[in-house]
Amino acid sequence: MIPMMIGISLVSFLVIQLAPGKPTDQAQMFMSSELDNSVYERLEEIYGLNDPLHVQYWNWLSRMATLDFGLSMSTDRRPVIDKIADAMPLTIALNVVSLFVVLLISLPLGVYSSVRQGTVLDRLLTVFVFVGFSTPSFWLALMLMIVLGIQLGWFPVSWAGMPRWGDVSAFAYAREAVYYGVLPVFVYSFSALAVFSRYMRASMREALSQDFVLAARAKGLAEWGAVWRHAFPNALLPIITLLGLTIPSLIGGSVILEQIFAIPGMGRLFWEAVLSRDYTLIMGVLTMGAMLTLVGNLVADLGYGLADPRIRQQTEGP
Repeated sequence: MIPMMIGISLVSFLVIQLAPGKPTDQAQMFMSSELDNSVYERLEEIYGLNDPLHVQYWNWLSRMATLDFGLSMSTDRRPVIDKIADAMPLTIALNVVSLFVVLLISLPLGVYSSVRQGTVLDRLLTVFVFVGFSTPSFWLALMLMIVLGIQLGWFPVSWAGMPRWGDVSAFAYAREAVYYGVLPVFVYSFSALAVFSRYMRASMREALSQDFVLAARAKGLAEWGAVWRHAFPNALLPIITLLGLTIPSLIGGSVILEQIFAIPGMGRLFWEAVLSRDYTLIMGVLTMGAMLTLVGNLVADLGYGLADPRIRQQTEGP
Protein backbone atom coordinates (compact mmCIF):
# COMPACT_ATOMS: atom_id res chain seq x y z
CA MET A 1 0.00 0.00 0.00
CA ILE A 2 2.88 2.38 0.73
CA PRO A 3 4.42 2.21 -2.79
CA MET A 4 0.94 2.62 -4.27
CA MET A 5 0.33 5.70 -2.13
CA ILE A 6 3.62 7.24 -3.26
CA GLY A 7 2.82 6.55 -6.91
CA ILE A 8 -0.70 7.98 -6.67
CA SER A 9 0.53 11.09 -4.86
CA LEU A 10 3.25 11.66 -7.48
CA VAL A 11 0.81 11.41 -10.39
CA SER A 12 -1.68 13.68 -8.60
CA PHE A 13 1.04 16.24 -7.87
CA LEU A 14 2.17 16.35 -11.51
CA VAL A 15 -1.38 16.62 -12.86
CA ILE A 16 -2.08 19.56 -10.55
CA GLN A 17 1.02 21.31 -11.81
CA LEU A 18 -0.21 20.95 -15.40
CA ALA A 19 -3.41 22.85 -14.62
CA PRO A 20 -3.39 26.52 -15.70
CA GLY A 21 -3.06 29.23 -13.09
CA LYS A 22 -1.46 29.47 -9.66
CA PRO A 23 -2.73 30.07 -6.12
CA THR A 24 -1.30 33.58 -6.24
CA ASP A 25 -3.68 34.40 -9.08
CA GLN A 26 -6.46 34.49 -6.52
CA ALA A 27 -4.57 37.12 -4.54
CA GLN A 28 -4.63 39.46 -7.53
CA MET A 29 -8.43 39.47 -7.37
CA PHE A 30 -8.40 40.93 -3.86
CA MET A 31 -5.34 43.20 -4.07
CA SER A 32 -4.77 46.39 -5.93
CA SER A 33 -3.50 45.98 -9.48
CA GLU A 34 -0.95 48.67 -8.76
CA LEU A 35 1.00 46.47 -6.37
CA ASP A 36 4.50 45.60 -7.41
CA ASN A 37 5.25 42.13 -8.75
CA SER A 38 7.51 41.61 -5.76
CA VAL A 39 4.37 41.10 -3.63
CA TYR A 40 3.33 38.11 -5.70
CA GLU A 41 6.88 36.82 -5.79
CA ARG A 42 6.90 37.00 -2.00
CA LEU A 43 3.68 34.98 -1.88
CA GLU A 44 5.21 32.32 -4.13
CA GLU A 45 8.23 32.20 -1.85
CA ILE A 46 6.02 31.74 1.21
CA TYR A 47 4.11 28.92 -0.46
CA GLY A 48 7.27 27.38 -1.89
CA LEU A 49 5.95 27.65 -5.44
CA ASN A 50 9.24 29.03 -6.77
CA ASP A 51 11.13 25.84 -5.83
CA PRO A 52 11.76 23.13 -8.44
CA LEU A 53 8.98 20.58 -8.76
CA HIS A 54 10.99 17.74 -7.27
CA VAL A 55 11.81 19.89 -4.22
CA GLN A 56 8.14 20.85 -3.79
CA TYR A 57 7.06 17.23 -4.02
CA TRP A 58 9.72 16.01 -1.60
CA ASN A 59 8.80 18.67 0.94
CA TRP A 60 5.14 17.73 0.68
CA LEU A 61 5.87 13.99 0.87
CA SER A 62 8.04 14.45 3.96
CA ARG A 63 5.24 16.26 5.74
CA MET A 64 2.60 13.81 4.52
CA ALA A 65 4.46 10.93 6.19
CA THR A 66 3.42 12.47 9.52
CA LEU A 67 -0.10 13.37 8.26
CA ASP A 68 0.94 17.02 8.04
CA PHE A 69 -0.60 18.27 4.79
CA GLY A 70 0.52 21.82 5.46
CA LEU A 71 -1.56 24.99 5.55
CA SER A 72 -4.31 25.82 3.14
CA MET A 73 -3.40 28.41 0.51
CA SER A 74 -6.77 30.12 0.90
CA THR A 75 -7.29 33.26 2.92
CA ASP A 76 -8.06 31.44 6.18
CA ARG A 77 -4.65 29.67 6.21
CA ARG A 78 -6.09 26.79 8.25
CA PRO A 79 -4.28 23.44 8.45
CA VAL A 80 -5.44 21.15 5.66
CA ILE A 81 -5.92 18.22 8.03
CA ASP A 82 -8.35 20.32 10.10
CA LYS A 83 -10.44 21.14 7.03
CA ILE A 84 -10.53 17.49 6.03
CA ALA A 85 -11.44 16.45 9.57
CA ASP A 86 -14.37 18.88 9.53
CA ALA A 87 -15.71 17.74 6.16
CA MET A 88 -15.02 13.99 6.05
CA PRO A 89 -17.41 12.71 8.78
CA LEU A 90 -20.48 14.09 7.01
CA THR A 91 -19.48 12.66 3.63
CA ILE A 92 -18.66 9.25 5.08
CA ALA A 93 -21.88 9.18 7.14
CA LEU A 94 -24.10 9.93 4.14
CA ASN A 95 -22.35 7.41 1.93
CA VAL A 96 -22.25 4.67 4.57
CA VAL A 97 -25.99 5.07 5.16
CA SER A 98 -26.52 4.96 1.38
CA LEU A 99 -24.46 1.77 1.05
CA PHE A 100 -26.40 0.18 3.91
CA VAL A 101 -29.70 1.02 2.20
CA VAL A 102 -28.39 -0.30 -1.11
CA LEU A 103 -27.23 -3.62 0.34
CA LEU A 104 -30.38 -4.02 2.43
CA ILE A 105 -32.61 -3.69 -0.64
CA SER A 106 -30.54 -4.85 -3.61
CA LEU A 107 -29.26 -8.18 -2.25
CA PRO A 108 -32.71 -9.68 -1.46
CA LEU A 109 -34.05 -8.32 -4.77
CA GLY A 110 -31.20 -9.87 -6.71
CA VAL A 111 -31.60 -13.22 -4.96
CA TYR A 112 -35.36 -13.33 -5.49
CA SER A 113 -35.02 -12.26 -9.11
CA SER A 114 -32.49 -15.03 -9.82
CA VAL A 115 -34.62 -17.71 -8.17
CA ARG A 116 -37.87 -16.53 -9.77
CA GLN A 117 -36.65 -15.73 -13.26
CA GLY A 118 -39.25 -14.53 -15.72
CA THR A 119 -41.71 -13.39 -13.06
CA VAL A 120 -43.29 -9.95 -12.94
CA LEU A 121 -40.87 -8.79 -10.25
CA ASP A 122 -37.90 -9.98 -12.29
CA ARG A 123 -39.08 -8.03 -15.31
CA LEU A 124 -39.78 -4.93 -13.22
CA LEU A 125 -36.28 -5.21 -11.77
CA THR A 126 -34.83 -5.33 -15.28
CA VAL A 127 -36.70 -2.14 -16.19
CA PHE A 128 -35.52 -0.51 -12.96
CA VAL A 129 -31.92 -1.41 -13.80
CA PHE A 130 -32.11 0.33 -17.16
CA VAL A 131 -33.73 3.38 -15.59
CA GLY A 132 -31.13 3.48 -12.83
CA PHE A 133 -28.24 3.21 -15.27
CA SER A 134 -29.58 5.91 -17.57
CA THR A 135 -30.70 8.51 -15.00
CA PRO A 136 -28.06 11.17 -14.26
CA SER A 137 -27.74 11.71 -10.53
CA PHE A 138 -27.62 15.51 -10.82
CA TRP A 139 -30.85 15.55 -12.87
CA LEU A 140 -32.59 13.27 -10.38
CA ALA A 141 -31.44 15.50 -7.52
CA LEU A 142 -32.79 18.62 -9.21
CA MET A 143 -36.15 16.96 -10.00
CA LEU A 144 -36.55 15.76 -6.41
CA MET A 145 -35.69 19.21 -5.10
CA ILE A 146 -38.30 20.83 -7.36
CA VAL A 147 -41.11 18.35 -6.72
CA LEU A 148 -40.58 17.12 -3.14
CA GLY A 149 -38.77 20.15 -1.81
CA ILE A 150 -40.19 23.26 -3.46
CA GLN A 151 -43.64 22.29 -4.74
CA LEU A 152 -44.72 19.86 -1.99
CA GLY A 153 -42.42 21.13 0.76
CA TRP A 154 -41.86 17.68 2.23
CA PHE A 155 -38.07 17.83 2.52
CA PRO A 156 -35.46 20.61 2.66
CA VAL A 157 -33.53 21.27 -0.52
CA SER A 158 -30.36 22.62 1.10
CA TRP A 159 -28.17 21.50 3.97
CA ALA A 160 -27.60 25.15 4.88
CA GLY A 161 -30.51 25.09 7.33
CA MET A 162 -29.15 22.09 9.22
CA PRO A 163 -28.36 23.01 12.87
CA ARG A 164 -24.80 22.56 14.06
CA TRP A 165 -23.72 19.91 16.50
CA GLY A 166 -23.95 21.33 20.01
CA ASP A 167 -26.58 23.96 19.19
CA VAL A 168 -29.39 21.44 19.81
CA SER A 169 -29.75 18.22 21.75
CA ALA A 170 -28.37 14.96 20.36
CA PHE A 171 -31.87 13.62 19.68
CA ALA A 172 -32.92 16.80 17.87
CA TYR A 173 -29.71 16.77 15.82
CA ALA A 174 -30.25 13.12 14.80
CA ARG A 175 -33.86 13.86 13.86
CA GLU A 176 -32.85 16.84 11.71
CA ALA A 177 -30.02 14.83 10.13
CA VAL A 178 -32.51 12.17 9.03
CA TYR A 179 -34.89 14.84 7.74
CA TYR A 180 -32.20 16.67 5.77
CA GLY A 181 -30.54 13.47 4.57
CA VAL A 182 -33.53 11.81 2.91
CA LEU A 183 -33.07 13.37 -0.54
CA PRO A 184 -29.25 13.04 -0.68
CA VAL A 185 -29.34 9.41 0.49
CA PHE A 186 -32.04 8.58 -2.05
CA VAL A 187 -30.04 10.10 -4.90
CA TYR A 188 -26.84 8.38 -3.73
CA SER A 189 -28.64 5.03 -3.55
CA PHE A 190 -30.76 5.11 -6.70
CA SER A 191 -28.20 4.17 -9.33
CA ALA A 192 -26.26 1.92 -6.95
CA LEU A 193 -29.42 -0.10 -6.29
CA ALA A 194 -29.64 -0.96 -9.96
CA VAL A 195 -25.97 -1.92 -10.17
CA PHE A 196 -25.86 -4.10 -7.05
CA SER A 197 -29.16 -5.86 -7.72
CA ARG A 198 -28.10 -6.70 -11.26
CA TYR A 199 -24.73 -8.04 -10.15
CA MET A 200 -26.41 -10.06 -7.41
CA ARG A 201 -28.87 -11.56 -9.86
CA ALA A 202 -26.17 -12.64 -12.31
CA SER A 203 -23.93 -13.99 -9.57
CA MET A 204 -26.78 -15.97 -7.97
CA ARG A 205 -27.75 -17.49 -11.30
CA GLU A 206 -24.23 -18.81 -11.70
CA ALA A 207 -24.05 -20.06 -8.10
CA LEU A 208 -27.41 -21.88 -8.35
CA SER A 209 -26.12 -23.89 -11.31
CA GLN A 210 -23.12 -25.25 -9.38
CA ASP A 211 -22.89 -28.92 -8.44
CA PHE A 212 -22.85 -28.35 -4.68
CA VAL A 213 -26.25 -26.62 -4.88
CA LEU A 214 -27.66 -29.48 -6.93
CA ALA A 215 -26.26 -31.94 -4.38
CA ALA A 216 -27.87 -30.01 -1.52
CA ARG A 217 -31.23 -30.15 -3.29
CA ALA A 218 -30.80 -33.86 -3.99
CA LYS A 219 -30.26 -34.51 -0.26
CA GLY A 220 -33.67 -33.00 0.45
CA LEU A 221 -32.66 -29.51 1.57
CA ALA A 222 -35.44 -26.97 1.09
CA GLU A 223 -35.17 -24.63 -1.88
CA TRP A 224 -34.58 -21.45 0.08
CA GLY A 225 -32.23 -23.31 2.42
CA ALA A 226 -30.04 -24.26 -0.53
CA VAL A 227 -30.23 -20.70 -1.81
CA TRP A 228 -29.27 -18.91 1.40
CA ARG A 229 -26.93 -21.46 3.02
CA HIS A 230 -24.97 -22.62 -0.03
CA ALA A 231 -25.48 -20.39 -3.07
CA PHE A 232 -25.67 -16.99 -1.39
CA PRO A 233 -22.19 -17.00 0.29
CA ASN A 234 -20.54 -17.95 -3.02
CA ALA A 235 -22.53 -15.34 -4.92
CA LEU A 236 -21.23 -12.62 -2.61
CA LEU A 237 -17.69 -12.61 -4.05
CA PRO A 238 -18.48 -10.31 -7.04
CA ILE A 239 -20.54 -8.10 -4.71
CA ILE A 240 -17.57 -7.78 -2.34
CA THR A 241 -15.39 -6.75 -5.27
CA LEU A 242 -17.95 -4.16 -6.34
CA LEU A 243 -18.26 -2.91 -2.77
CA GLY A 244 -14.50 -2.45 -2.51
CA LEU A 245 -14.50 -0.42 -5.72
CA THR A 246 -17.42 1.67 -4.44
CA ILE A 247 -15.56 2.95 -1.37
CA PRO A 248 -13.45 5.49 -3.35
CA SER A 249 -16.67 7.09 -4.59
CA LEU A 250 -17.26 8.31 -1.03
CA ILE A 251 -15.34 11.38 -2.13
CA GLY A 252 -15.32 11.36 -5.92
CA GLY A 253 -19.04 10.77 -6.35
CA SER A 254 -19.94 13.44 -3.81
CA VAL A 255 -18.52 16.44 -5.66
CA ILE A 256 -21.60 17.22 -7.76
CA LEU A 257 -24.29 16.17 -5.29
CA GLU A 258 -22.75 18.04 -2.38
CA GLN A 259 -22.70 21.15 -4.52
CA ILE A 260 -26.37 20.70 -5.41
CA PHE A 261 -27.53 20.06 -1.84
CA ALA A 262 -25.00 22.53 -0.29
CA ILE A 263 -23.56 19.76 1.89
CA PRO A 264 -20.28 20.87 3.56
CA GLY A 265 -18.50 17.58 2.89
CA MET A 266 -15.37 16.36 1.15
CA GLY A 267 -16.77 16.71 -2.35
CA ARG A 268 -17.66 20.36 -1.88
CA LEU A 269 -14.34 21.00 -0.14
CA PHE A 270 -12.48 19.52 -3.11
CA TRP A 271 -14.51 21.58 -5.59
CA GLU A 272 -13.77 24.82 -3.75
CA ALA A 273 -10.08 23.90 -3.52
CA VAL A 274 -9.91 23.37 -7.29
CA LEU A 275 -11.61 26.69 -8.02
CA SER A 276 -9.20 28.56 -5.73
CA ARG A 277 -6.16 26.54 -6.94
CA ASP A 278 -5.41 25.56 -3.36
CA TYR A 279 -2.65 23.04 -4.11
CA THR A 280 -2.12 21.83 -0.56
CA LEU A 281 -5.82 21.26 0.03
CA ILE A 282 -6.24 19.49 -3.32
CA MET A 283 -3.36 17.17 -2.54
CA GLY A 284 -4.75 16.48 0.91
CA VAL A 285 -8.19 15.52 -0.42
CA LEU A 286 -6.69 13.40 -3.21
CA THR A 287 -4.44 11.62 -0.71
CA MET A 288 -7.40 10.78 1.51
CA GLY A 289 -9.25 9.49 -1.55
CA ALA A 290 -6.28 7.30 -2.44
CA MET A 291 -6.19 5.97 1.12
CA LEU A 292 -9.88 5.09 0.88
CA THR A 293 -9.21 3.30 -2.42
CA LEU A 294 -6.46 1.17 -0.91
CA VAL A 295 -8.50 0.48 2.20
CA GLY A 296 -11.39 -0.56 -0.05
CA ASN A 297 -9.16 -3.08 -1.82
CA LEU A 298 -7.97 -4.40 1.54
CA VAL A 299 -11.55 -4.72 2.80
CA ALA A 300 -12.47 -6.62 -0.37
CA ASP A 301 -9.57 -9.04 0.11
CA LEU A 302 -10.55 -9.67 3.72
CA GLY A 303 -14.18 -10.07 2.69
CA TYR A 304 -13.27 -12.84 0.26
CA GLY A 305 -11.92 -14.91 3.13
CA LEU A 306 -15.00 -14.29 5.24
CA ALA A 307 -17.39 -15.24 2.45
CA ASP A 308 -15.50 -18.29 1.15
CA PRO A 309 -13.57 -20.50 3.61
CA ARG A 310 -11.62 -22.05 0.72
CA ILE A 311 -9.83 -18.73 0.18
CA ARG A 312 -8.78 -18.66 3.86
CA GLN A 313 -7.43 -22.20 3.58
CA GLN A 314 -5.43 -21.37 0.47
CA THR A 315 -3.99 -18.28 2.15
CA GLU A 316 -3.11 -20.00 5.40
CA GLY A 317 -1.60 -23.04 3.66
CA PRO A 318 -1.40 -26.60 5.00
